[in-house]
Amino acid sequence: MSISKNQVIHFILILLFIAEIDYSFRQHEHKTLDGDMALITAPSKFYTTILDEPFGLKASIHHEKYAGSNRYYIHKAMVIYYKKVYPVFSSFFTDKVDFLYKFTGLFQLIIQLFIILLLVYYSVKLEVINRTKILFLILLISSLFQTHGFSNSIGVIDHSVTYTFFYALPLFAFILFRSPSSKDLGNDPSLTYHALLMLLCSFSSSCIQRYCSGSGELL
Repeated sequence: MSISKNQVIHFILILLFIAEIDYSFRQHEHKTLDGDMALITAPSKFYTTILDEPFGLKASIHHEKYAGSNRYYIHKAMVIYYKKVYPVFSSFFTDKVDFLYKFTGLFQLIIQLFIILLLVYYSVKLEVINRTKILFLILLISSLFQTHGFSNSIGVIDHSVTYTFFYALPLFAFILFRSPSSKDLGNDPSLTYHALLMLLCSFSSSCIQRYCSGSGELL
């Protein structure tokens, strides 16, 4: 059975990508757990109101002041991930603390991979390319996701898992809704997916609220 040159190249590129995934996970799992994570997931008294206010009505109508009024879905996602999902899988491990770090690193890695694959999807939709170029593209984009090195300048996945929830996760949702296929949602995308985008993003991250408000700028 002969092996073609392209098959060898594909195999090498796939191995490099697997190595990149493994290296990224090892970096993510050794990051410290920030203090905000415990305050949000417990939650502390500062973050109890937000978990009951998905639309921020107390802030917008009654002018009440409480922490995280524009981030309901992110706070809820953190609570679900650590208080609902974590206990299910931690029961299979004896060292709960070590698994907590791995569990956190896994979330960081998953968001990283999702964003990479979405960016690759964008590129493929813009121009039809072969499988070899797709694998090269995946590796090229992966190299820009700096966990160390230039992470302070071009990092997408923050060292803090709380900030990964606050920024990288909404960024993934934003890219997903703005993907080329989003134009297929409904007859009038300005009234369908834009409405859903505004609902989710407006209560997920302040960095994209200016876009949802109509300025068209992503901050």
